[in-house]
Amino acid sequence: MKKILLLLAGQLRTFDFKNVQKSWKKFSQTFDVTTVGCFWDNRGCSLYPSEVDNPDEVLDIDYVKAKLQTEYVRLFNYAGFLNNLSDCFKPYRDIKYFSASISSSFLRYHVKESAIHHAAMGYYCLPDFDLVISTRPDLIFFRQLPDYCFNQQTFWHQNMPPAYYPDRIYDNLMMSSVDNIFQLCNFHFDEDINIQCIEKPSHNGLILMDPCRIYYNYMQHYGAEIKSLDCHYAEPYREAGDIQKFSQSYLHGKGLWGIE
Repeated sequence: MKKILLLLAGQLRTFDFKNVQKSWKKFSQTFDVTTVGCFWDNRGCSLYPSEVDNPDEVLDIDYVKAKLQTEYVRLFNYAGFLNNLSDCFKPYRDIKYFSASISSSFLRYHVKESAIHHAAMGYYCLPDFDLVISTRPDLIFFRQLPDYCFNQQTFWHQNMPPAYYPDRIYDNLMMSSVDNIFQLCNFHFDEDINIQCIEKPSHNGLILMDPCRIYYNYMQHYGAEIKSLDCHYAEPYREAGDIQKFSQSYLHGKGLWGIE
């Protein structure tokens, strides 16, 4: 069974909904998974239609650990994050997708630091993992991951029709080696480079603070070999209608692997 280090970061949103839980359970039964997570302490909600009724609900850390089946969880306060925001990011604070890019990159940095800390404590050995995945806790899988994505020299993501854009890293599901994913997670505090990646002129129709554009610029700067998977394997789950939508859009009406 292949060993995966799963780094989850962002808002928790629908992470404890039945279909999401079922999908993560099947994922964990298919692979030997070690999960590390850093999240905002409120549930949060999507910019898109969602079943989340109370986005301001503050979640108990033990509840989050139990649902994700891991002890490696940290929760952060979003207001505290904004109060301590680096001066380099303050000009971007009111621009669309600021939260999706800058606040998420803050959590990605801390989930990387948590993973390093727990490895140093002897709970696991980083070189033993066959793959490292950086993603979000509200994900649902359509298909089982393909064997070729365990080629750790490549930085894998999902970028194909019907949601293709050139020169981006679709940040919903990113997979590679420890070194590549940890490099991505360094973005937030890599202040000599990150503003260059934000300000680099866009040519692909994505707006200034779109994290997909920024992360591509960042990983390209560090020489990563960026490739797309052959098809979509997972997307965030927001509402019940997503099951049928994913089935029709990506699987020609077939059932989703994660909830079969």
